[in-house]
Amino acid sequence: MRKNNKKYKKVTILLLSIVFFVTIMFFVFLIFGEKDIVLTLSGKNMSYINYGENYKEEGYKAIYCNKYIKIFCKDITQKVTITEKNKTNISYSKVYNINFNGMNKTIERKILIVDKESPEIELVNSDLLTCPNKEYVEEGYNATDNVDGNITDKVIATVEKDKVTYTVEDSSGNKKTIVRNVKYGDNESPKISLIGDETINILLNNDYIEPGYNATDNCDKTVVVTTNTNLNTNKVGDYTVNYEATDSSGNKSIAKRNIRVIDSQNIEKNGKVVYITFDDGPGPYTKDILNILDKYNVKVTFFVTNQFSNYVPLIKDEFEKGHTIAVHTATHNFDKVYQSVDNYLEDFNSMNQIIYQYTGNYTKMFRFPGGSSNTASKFNPGIVTRIAKKMTDLGYIYYDWNVDSMDTSTSNSKTIANNVINDIAKHDYSIVLMHDIKKANIASIDEILSEGILKGYTFLPLTEASPTSHHRINN
Repeated sequence: MRKNNKKYKKVTILLLSIVFFVTIMFFVFLIFGEKDIVLTLSGKNMSYINYGENYKEEGYKAIYCNKYIKIFCKDITQKVTITEKNKTNISYSKVYNINFNGMNKTIERKILIVDKESPEIELVNSDLLTCPNKEYVEEGYNATDNVDGNITDKVIATVEKDKVTYTVEDSSGNKKTIVRNVKYGDNESPKISLIGDETINILLNNDYIEPGYNATDNCDKTVVVTTNTNLNTNKVGDYTVNYEATDSSGNKSIAKRNIRVIDSQNIEKNGKVVYITFDDGPGPYTKDILNILDKYNVKVTFFVTNQFSNYVPLIKDEFEKGHTIAVHTATHNFDKVYQSVDNYLEDFNSMNQIIYQYTGNYTKMFRFPGGSSNTASKFNPGIVTRIAKKMTDLGYIYYDWNVDSMDTSTSNSKTIANNVINDIAKHDYSIVLMHDIKKANIASIDEILSEGILKGYTFLPLTEASPTSHHRINN
């Protein structure tokens, strides 16, 4: 028995020695063994958020431990830094990084951005009516998305008789559909505009010539226009012409023109004398201008040419109606007539012979091509001065002008008329430059005469005794 106790005691001492050794080695391993950082994320490594929201951190932890036995670890979470990378409209990554005791650990969490918001479609002119007799014409629309921005080009529009359906889908598969109800109708009145002036003066016992009007409508190609008037051209007074335009939907609009019938015999003269002159004709519009002059019983001066042979016989009509006929040029070729004094005389005599042919008279009156102040003759220095002296020595008289209608610079009859009316008010006598080869002068001369007569101006043709209004010769 004593022998067994002795043996048991030895075994116990041996086991305790082993346990002590192992314990000592364990603590040595824990203290001096290889270390590691353990970095972990709470939640999932892939998280989802709605577009426009901020990610709410789910948590993370970092500990510093023995690499193999995770006890007596040190919490170093506060040393973790967080950054973001690869950020787009649909995802980005959060990067968790720690650097401690020469060791570095990194882990990533993927954030996926989910777009659940549908795009928006905005209609342009959603309340407009479509003409009853026309097909619907797209008024326009705009589509925007919170992620994709402007996606108008992705809209699909399906047109039916009474509606248009618009559908659009964004890059996340969200769809939007809206409907435009197409309303048919027309509540817009046609537009009517008068051609010519809203107030027209005509002489007693002369015919009223309707200048015309334009009528347009948003739905109809043609508009019915009716007119009525109380005009009596045989009685001095103020009258109106009324115009009414009606479209196919019954919408109406009106316009009014005032007509003043005046008796030139009862207009007090104000002392101003106006000499209207026409250059470069006869031409295609000379006949119409003669008719307007007849209407007002006004005589003017025509500085004629031989440019348009088909119309040259109108010189006879001009003369027989009491207008003054004078030479402008036969050829109206500046390079030729300003080549020499002899060339000018040859051209002048040629045109004077044509005037004699149609009137039975030669004239001593003329106007330089371009006027005496022209610069087109600069290629031959001093030529106009020499011609003027020669022609004056021969007894001829040249006429320039002190009022320019500017009818070679514009084809607007109203502008031409205003140029003349405004300028003749500045002179006691006015020699007005116009051209009967300009179509716009058919209407402008009508307005000039009606306004001038109303203001008490006296209109006369030039004669050899009239003022000449010479320019300063530039060559």
